[in-house]
Amino acid sequence: MQQPTIEILICTIDNRIDAALRVPIAPLPNVRYLVCWQQTHQVALNQQERVLPEREDVRIHSWNGCGLSANRNEALAQASGDFLLIADDDEILRADQLEGLTHLLTKHEQTTDIFLLRMQRSDGSFPKPYPSTPFLYPHCPHGYFPSSWEILIRRTSLPRLPQFDVRFGLGSERLACGEEEVFIHQAFANGAQIAFFPYTIVNIPGKTTGDLFLQSAAVRRSKGAVLTLLHGTLSAVLRCLKFALLIHRQHPECSWGKCYQYLRDMLEGVRYIRATQ
Repeated sequence: MQQPTIEILICTIDNRIDAALRVPIAPLPNVRYLVCWQQTHQVALNQQERVLPEREDVRIHSWNGCGLSANRNEALAQASGDFLLIADDDEILRADQLEGLTHLLTKHEQTTDIFLLRMQRSDGSFPKPYPSTPFLYPHCPHGYFPSSWEILIRRTSLPRLPQFDVRFGLGSERLACGEEEVFIHQAFANGAQIAFFPYTIVNIPGKTTGDLFLQSAAVRRSKGAVLTLLHGTLSAVLRCLKFALLIHRQHPECSWGKCYQYLRDMLEGVRYIRATQ
């Protein structure tokens, strides 16, 4: 039986193309790469000829645009593999993880539209709590949330899936992250079968954008915005309040004044979503 092809969609922008082209590992029989190169100025356009790799398994698609969510939508539209793995331009891939993924896909390819997998830090630790057994979305264990680097999509399922919401993600106007949670939520509402498997597919070099809640107002706004789309306005407001209180308990060094500002930022995300619907 022919193995399904796995196409890794590496989204990058402007001069980050140099980092993106370091992501592909040595060629594997059923693995392909699509580097979706978002260009916002002429400098990047002028560099295209010198960066093209001499590899049949690496394809570069360049286009003019702005925003990570828009870039992911473009990558999905240009993809051709059987299964599509969302990727960024600074992640670390391993041959054994990609080769082992084939068995999982073959076993579940007829029943699963979106696979949610695991990412791991370079020191072997996990950046968030993962369950040790598979589960079907939306029956998520407490504390679990999906991240973009863990999402793998069966390409034949794309017609029933939403696009990534361009109001979210790096390069957007107000919301720095959260696009993957909204995408998964909307995909399920559209009838997609989504399952988590405790399989590690990628290693990450450090913190992700979502880890910067205490440092970034844009991340805090994203929290409120995501909660609004997932649970409605009233529930989102109550959840934001609960989360601000939780932050104060977990981080006693954060004054009540800081926690109040965190709450205001989250509520600003709630208002932003209501104003842009």
